[in-house]
Amino acid sequence: KDFAKQRHLQWPILVEGMGLVDAAGVTAFPSFVLVGPDGRVRAIAPSAAIAGKQSTLEVPALSAWVVQHSRRS
Repeated sequence: KDFAKQRHLQWPILVEGMGLVDAAGVTAFPSFVLVGPDGRVRAIAPSAAIAGKQSTLEVPALSAWVVQHSRRS
């Protein structure tokens, strides 16, 4: 919660999600899980993978990742 608050993140964040973390095999934090309107997981990635060569994840990179994976069926 503190991480999200400090960075003024404005999207839903699963705070108590260890069941999902374990089931998805998440090994890095923070990681992002994109869930479609149908409730299916569309993509999972650690923030470093989304940020690419940048040292920190910025909103434009995250937004592009969301758009890229939202278009998949």
